[in-house]
Amino acid sequence: MMNWWQSLLASEGSVTWLAGLSGALIGGLFAILAAVFTTQATASLMKAQRRTVVVGGIKAIWAEMIVNFVSYEERVGYIVRGLKPDEYLTIQWSMQFEYFGVYATNAGFLGELGDDGLAGEIISVVSSAKGLVESVTLNSEKFREFSLLSEKSRRGEGGTELALAAVDLEVQLVEYAQIIKREDERISAAILRISPRIAALK
Repeated sequence: MMNWWQSLLASEGSVTWLAGLSGALIGGLFAILAAVFTTQATASLMKAQRRTVVVGGIKAIWAEMIVNFVSYEERVGYIVRGLKPDEYLTIQWSMQFEYFGVYATNAGFLGELGDDGLAGEIISVVSSAKGLVESVTLNSEKFREFSLLSEKSRRGEGGTELALAAVDLEVQLVEYAQIIKREDERISAAILRISPRIAALK
């Protein structure tokens, strides 16, 4: 008695039928493998494209940071660094536009960077830079107030009380200048340290 497979082989056209079945199975297997590889390739491509977007967003954040810092440097930074311990900042300056708009738009990319240390440093230096701009702007306001008080005091207005207020404000300006100077030094060092790491991102 023949087994079912022996009967199958003995029947007419069985070889052709088996060849067709084998071809179909092999073709099906290749189709499945092709689908798997295509899915993996598509996923890899999408991941690579997303990485390009993330890195581009972070580089845009940093480019904005550098542009803002150069603007600050040209108008204020070199003066801040030249201040002596008993001097104060006499320049009137503020940034009258949204100076960190790119950061506000792209900050979400920092969570996708895959380098929490670098992301944290970028957030820290941008926050410090915002604080520095606000500090210099506030210093400008204090200096304006001090100038008015000093002028009135020179004209003999307001008496001793106004003169003491002017002196007190001058002391505040001297102290504030050193705070600004320390923050400037910290941000400058951070920019030098972080820039090569951002440039190397891929």
